[in-house]
Amino acid sequence: MFWLIDNIISLEACLYHQVLPLTLSENVLRLGMVNPEDTLAKDYVSCIVSHLSYALVPQSIGLNTHRAMLSAYLKHKETSQQARQPPIPPLAIEKTSSTSETESEENSLALPTLEVNPLHLSSSIELLSTLPAKDLLQELLGRILTEGIGRLYFERQYPQFGRILWSLNGVVQSILEKLPAQRFQEVIDELKHLMHLAIAPVEEQTQVEIERLYQNSRILLRLQIMPGAFGEEATLQILRGAALEFYQQQQSTHLGQDALSIAQQLQHKLREMHKRARTHPNLSREQLEALPVLNQLLVNVNSQLEKLKEI
Repeated sequence: MFWLIDNIISLEACLYHQVLPLTLSENVLRLGMVNPEDTLAKDYVSCIVSHLSYALVPQSIGLNTHRAMLSAYLKHKETSQQARQPPIPPLAIEKTSSTSETESEENSLALPTLEVNPLHLSSSIELLSTLPAKDLLQELLGRILTEGIGRLYFERQYPQFGRILWSLNGVVQSILEKLPAQRFQEVIDELKHLMHLAIAPVEEQTQVEIERLYQNSRILLRLQIMPGAFGEEATLQILRGAALEFYQQQQSTHLGQDALSIAQQLQHKLREMHKRARTHPNLSREQLEALPVLNQLLVNVNSQLEKLKEI
């Protein structure tokens, strides 16, 4: 199923149409559908599988099953990405800045508005390639913000060129080919500015997300910047509505699991400290000096837990 989502029916399409590719056997794709009577969803998948010479066999699945399977897929992707990254030393405590933009508690509900003013929505692709980077980004955002789940892909083809693709609900809408490398990089830099990232080239894959109001609706912008063979590449995803709610539910679940894991590590470390203090009293002075700081930290954690209970 994970392979089918990666290669045949995208995650965006699964979320938007509430479908799930279950199995592929002997050129027959078995498709789970929350609403088997949804002709729009069935027509969308039929169009894809017909190009691949597959037959389509729909079957009904529950909404909870759909969510659980996509949750498992997201967890699988997250685990795979973490496995490719250098391990983080356990219980390493340092002050870091989050790549997710957060508002102050007092203004958490007052999201900034995303201002997008495209002027050439009906113009040709050729015209877009002549626009300055700032105007070009406005036109691209205007195209992926119209509805559903939008995505921009910034791909380097050669050292001197790049191309930009945009899709809606997993379907590529158009491609801006052979954009000069300097203009291509300038558009990525405009994206970085929009997402409050430093303009300097990234040395490793970087992800940042911000939430905004657009036409009185909440949207989430997720940007990934990757170093490539010929320079930086990027992907921008726009989530809204049910897809945004689903994504945020999964993020909350993962945060809860991470918090529980850290709490279990802390409990284990405290047991070790207690054991060492009893067996080696002369070696426990530094540990005892850290207890007031640790105690204040636990007080702060307990305060945060009480605030969570009130929500």
